[in-house]
Amino acid sequence: MPINSSSIGSAPATSQDVAFVIELLQARPTVGVQFTPTRPPGQLVGYYNGATDTVELYVVNANGNRFYRAG
Repeated sequence: MPINSSSIGSAPATSQDVAFVIELLQARPTVGVQFTPTRPPGQLVGYYNGATDTVELYVVNANGNRFYRAG
């Protein structure tokens, strides 16, 4: 079942009831290419690949300006 981007939402993880939150991107990030604005270093994000029915994981580098594939 594909994910409908219009039904995806987010909420701040300020409550201790939320253990972990992964942001899902609408487009696959380009690995190793510098981007702006920067993101928090070490942030884990995901991209849903409808062709393989999987979520691909990416992590932000130490400078906060590049994605690297996690796994």
